[in-house]
Amino acid sequence: MRKKVLVLAFFASLALAMLTACGDKNNTTNTTTPTGTATEGKYHPCGGSVKLGAYKGMTYTREVKEVTEEDVNKEIAAVLRQYPNYKKDELRTGTLVKEGDALNIDYSGRLASSNVAFDGGTAKDAFLVIGSNKFIPGFESSLIGKTVGETVDINVTFPDSYPNNPNLAGVATIFTVTINYVGTAVEDIDDAYVKRYLSNVATSAAELRELLLKELKQEAEQDADDSMWDQILDQVIQNAVFASIDQKDIDYYYDQNLAKLRQYAAYYKTDEETMYKTLYSATGKSYSEFLADNRAASERTVKEFMVLQEIAKAENMTLTTEEYDEAVAGFMSKAGVTVKADFEAEYGKDYLMYCALNDKVLAFLRDNAVKQ
Repeated sequence: MRKKVLVLAFFASLALAMLTACGDKNNTTNTTTPTGTATEGKYHPCGGSVKLGAYKGMTYTREVKEVTEEDVNKEIAAVLRQYPNYKKDELRTGTLVKEGDALNIDYSGRLASSNVAFDGGTAKDAFLVIGSNKFIPGFESSLIGKTVGETVDINVTFPDSYPNNPNLAGVATIFTVTINYVGTAVEDIDDAYVKRYLSNVATSAAELRELLLKELKQEAEQDADDSMWDQILDQVIQNAVFASIDQKDIDYYYDQNLAKLRQYAAYYKTDEETMYKTLYSATGKSYSEFLADNRAASERTVKEFMVLQEIAKAENMTLTTEEYDEAVAGFMSKAGVTVKADFEAEYGKDYLMYCALNDKVLAFLRDNAVKQ
């Protein structure tokens, strides 16, 4: 029922940073939303009609999975498969660049017509795998046969269609590229890796491991809670009769589930399936499976909110000022926000009250359930 804490959120900034290529604009960041029972978005009470059956005395079990260092290693390994930790291969200095080489480079681009640098065309200490097609056509192939350790100029013309920066479409440019070294991927993270990619999260590999372990344990607790809520709500939903469910409500939560993926796809001028494979390939699910899961989850969400709202009415539940303030404080803590007025302005008091009341009903169901 409640949102899970995703361990890979630690690496969201890393994933986005790795997606950029020469000539692209800078990244944007995204904010989180309250982590109560409602899906992220604005106030959206569900319509439809439901007749409640039994909702007290439901049964549940709650088991918390043990988290080990091996679990931490698996998370790190998953990230390294997508974003390797490259170390300098000393033996490759002075050799020729070939297809498949992971190069560490500095580069600066300028217009061939005026010799003037252009925005987004400069980077230092960047990694590029030759043949990955991450950069514009001609950039990678022009480096093949060049000598590792040297600085070279390459002539590259941007594609006639270049949505990332239309001003560069079809423009001839010159890139000065320093081929610093060829990298070899290692199978673990270290302090340098954390400093390069995750300095906003941790200061060392040891600290990152501690954070991941803590996060995984929190996720295990959350998973246990999710299972508990699911067991209770499964019974409440099965006992209820849904006379009607509004399709627009299902569509609303479905769109909310896909909002962040769509935002990334729009920013990087790609389709949603490609962006899904880029960011979430570690899930092991196909894009069609991902969409089907989200559609089913959205219908489930609507049913959950319908019964929760109906139980609130049946039990004459309301929120006191103190209960609302306490709930919002919890939402703010999880979202990393400190100013209540700003938080209320962003999400709306109606939406926050909706989340808080649903949480109160959940607590009521738990308190009136039987643990087995």
